Amino acid sequence: MPPTRQQASNQSMAETTIEWTSGAQGELGYSFNAWIGCSAVSIERTGGGGCDNCYAQAQDQFRHWTLEGWGSGKPRHRTSVWNWKQPAKWNAAAAKAQERRKVFCFSLADWLDNEVPIEWLVDFLQLCQSTPSLDKLLLTKRIGNWRPRLQEALDWINIQEPTPRFAALARWIEDWLGGEAPGDVWLGISVVNQKEADRDIEKLQATPARLRFLSMEPLLGAVDLLRAGAFARGQHRPNRPQIDWAIIGGESGNNARSMALGHAEDLVRQCQRAGVPVFVKQLGARPIVRQETPHAITDRKGGLLADWPASLRVRQFPAPRETVHA
Repeated sequence: MPPTRQQASNQSMAETTIEWTSGAQGELGYSFNAWIGCSAVSIERTGGGGCDNCYAQAQDQFRHWTLEGWGSGKPRHRTSVWNWKQPAKWNAAAAKAQERRKVFCFSLADWLDNEVPIEWLVDFLQLCQSTPSLDKLLLTKRIGNWRPRLQEALDWINIQEPTPRFAALARWIEDWLGGEAPGDVWLGISVVNQKEADRDIEKLQATPARLRFLSMEPLLGAVDLLRAGAFARGQHRPNRPQIDWAIIGGESGNNARSMALGHAEDLVRQCQRAGVPVFVKQLGARPIVRQETPHAITDRKGGLLADWPASLRVRQFPAPRETVHA
């Protein structure tokens, strides 16, 4: 029997086993979904099909988070009130322990999805603003929506809800739009191939953020990060900040596409030469070596480090930094 929508909502936020949400010493990490549902970024735009085999959409088919299905024009599902209360509890626990904890937001959605009611985004931004002991890791395929969506949220506050409740949030958004990034927000983009890297890395660099990261999972081809301008050193874009962190992984699931180990190894070398921390999450279900030869793995996600080449057993985290400006 499938879970109820309430049960599914409660399952969508919890302590998480996603390795890169922990810390170098294995500190506790969390995941949080303010809402569930998304639509694929078209192949014509990405040139790589990064949204094919979407984990969240596949999960939705048997967990029934959304009532009318997944995709463009379909209503998103806001998670439960219980879910929305959890980050405040995590924040209090982190403050009491005098440590910072990471929260990966939106494993089942995209926070810059412009089909989401703007009121929901306002509520989510207020949640971010009110949990300063948590580092919110915000990943998106729509980095170009950052300014228009934040401006729309600010306009909604100023026009629809000009109340003291939102005064601090309005200043927080104004500061971010003005170039002063929140100190507890890490901003990331999905990059699966060279076309996405060339298109979106520069947009990410132009967006104010305390820390900028790349989620290269699933890695579907070779990517030259130097060509895409990810590294400040030796670039023709001296005013662009260097990317701070790269996460690499292969695709899992029944229809997983292959990840060439050579492409992953090359990315690790690129990051190491640039002094950028890199985190290899998993090899995926179909890791391959030269000439499409399968690389043997003993679990279905390629997540056991013992199965990996030594060159890929790299799990680094970025060092903490202060609030930065654009």
